[in-house]
Amino acid sequence: MLATSCFKYEGASLWAVEIEHGLVPRLSKGFNKARQNRKPERSFVAHSGDDRYPKGEDVKAIELNELPTLLVALCLKDPPI
Repeated sequence: MLATSCFKYEGASLWAVEIEHGLVPRLSKGFNKARQNRKPERSFVAHSGDDRYPKGEDVKAIELNELPTLLVALCLKDPPI
């Protein structure tokens, strides 16, 4: 795991994001604990693979290069997902 963060911009929903090194992302204990405590509307784990798929309960695995687009959409309050 590289990083776990929660993002919230004024007037937007809370998102939880974890960034992973490998092709097969694993959800860390810290990520799961943060999700339990903060209750984000959306949760993502970004990985270096080329796939997008469900990863655990209410978590989507996404390509790392897709993450900036999602964060911009959060800032603009226009999430594409």
